[in-house]
Amino acid sequence: MVDKRNNNKKYVMIVTSEDERYNPNAPHDGVGVQLGFFVDHPWEGRFECCIDGDNFRELSEEIEKADVEGLFYQLYENEDGNRIGYGTVDYDAIQDEIDEYEAKNMENIEALSYNVQYGDEILLTTPHLGYAGMCKYYFQQQILDGIFDENWNIKPGERRYVANKIVIEPVK
Repeated sequence: MVDKRNNNKKYVMIVTSEDERYNPNAPHDGVGVQLGFFVDHPWEGRFECCIDGDNFRELSEEIEKADVEGLFYQLYENEDGNRIGYGTVDYDAIQDEIDEYEAKNMENIEALSYNVQYGDEILLTTPHLGYAGMCKYYFQQQILDGIFDENWNIKPGERRYVANKIVIEPVK
């Protein structure tokens, strides 16, 4: 089977709107569904567009361009194709879902393939570019917590400076 997913971006959002079943008077007149149905079941709505991005900032820029705030969405991560959220297109809710998803995956950072070299800058090489930002954040926190002080001869007052020297490079 051919994998047809667009793996160029870390996240993809499928945006839908209500269909002909929408009735603002439902269920009182016994016909149709209210908007809450599409919030809970966005896959039941009418397809509007797909939006993709590597992070919340990129997604929010695309949401604004597409003018879909208030419609319904399903948010997927592209590496494994898992749905990480759905509901009404709302910036805060989407950012919360991405933050929660990335926080869960922070626990798996050490299982990723990476190499760290300390010199004029900290070079972090990884084949998992979808997680590059997460890896950078993880190592910044490790540096700020003093984990590398002894190995890299970092003084406590230098931690923030060193943490900002991380450069991510893809494995070639």
